Amino acid sequence: MGYVIGGVLILLGLVMTFVKIGQNPIMGVRLPWTYADKEIWYKTNKLSGILLIIWGLLLFSRGNNLDNFISFILIPLVPLILISIAYPGWLYYTKYGTLKVRGVTEEAKPKIKVKLRINFWWELIPLGLLVATFLLIRFYY
Repeated sequence: MGYVIGGVLILLGLVMTFVKIGQNPIMGVRLPWTYADKEIWYKTNKLSGILLIIWGLLLFSRGNNLDNFISFILIPLVPLILISIAYPGWLYYTKYGTLKVRGVTEEAKPKIKVKLRINFWWELIPLGLLVATFLLIRFYY
């Protein structure tokens, strides 16, 4: 089970780190500070992707020998979430001197696209992998 969850986390981390996905309502760290500034969006998602890769490597190294589920899955999740929330706030504060979002421009607002475009099929892969991981966990535990 550690191979599957670790592999999915590594893939999600690689996509978040190396694929420059614009601001959207589906994938990425979606906070007011990240929607307000594209540079903060990309930096935050890159750091969060690196953290996901590290977490995935930790799980992958344990393989199917996850004796202590909480110590390998839930405990690393807490710092990952805290860092992913604090980092964009810190970036926004150092850039603008406040945590209050001055307004999100129209181009930065997330838009839900109903029409599926073939050249953006890779946007659905992380979502599918995440759903598959939760289904595997549900059926095996």
